[in-house]
Amino acid sequence: MDNKTVDAKVKKNDSFWQLRPLVVSLNTRFAKYYTPTQHISVDEITTPQKGRHRAKQYNKDKPDKWL
Repeated sequence: MDNKTVDAKVKKNDSFWQLRPLVVSLNTRFAKYYTPTQHISVDEITTPQKGRHRAKQYNKDKPDKWL
């Protein structure tokens, strides 16, 4: 997806519009090639992020409150 040709409406409605093609591709391939035998999850505290994004939220019960 070319950043210059993306519609402003898409940018407003989809916070992850730049990553969307990658996410769709990965979801398709993971579903095709990998079937987990148990439920797998990633805790948000294990993936630190200092950038600015509106998906960031406050969680008073976590060691780092703003991840």
